[in-house]
Amino acid sequence: MARSTDSPCFELESWTDLLDKAGHDLIELRIQVNPYSLFNCLCTLNHVSDWIAADPKSQHLSAVIEEFKKDRNIDVVRQLCNRAKHFHRRKDSPTTAVHSGYGSGRYGVGAYGVGEPTYLVEVEGAMLDVTEVLSAARAKWETLRDRGGLTRSRG
Repeated sequence: MARSTDSPCFELESWTDLLDKAGHDLIELRIQVNPYSLFNCLCTLNHVSDWIAADPKSQHLSAVIEEFKKDRNIDVVRQLCNRAKHFHRRKDSPTTAVHSGYGSGRYGVGAYGVGEPTYLVEVEGAMLDVTEVLSAARAKWETLRDRGGLTRSRG
């Protein structure tokens, strides 16, 4: 049976649902790193702050959003997402690199003899695996969920 919904995106009804979606995206990246899942996770995590700001039930969190946006990992996610979705690299965008081919990525993951790509981003002068930056950004947003005493909406 079809039902009408006023939610922002079908059954995603709150910023915590979006945070759970980012967790799903990270699971996909743990299974196999690929540019599609990477793009999904970047865009999802980048828009958590927008969903908090737009949700009338989360107005009490609006004061801390700006504090969270200053987190280095959340800021790198923002820069990478804007770079990807606007198809434009700004001069102040972090440097990125892709390592691919034999010997790249995790052992035993990816096509035989090819491996999986490793996506790197420069953070404070060091090249880091983007999946680590994404995980850290999500973990930071999780602290806000914990601080607010909020529970997961989905299983």
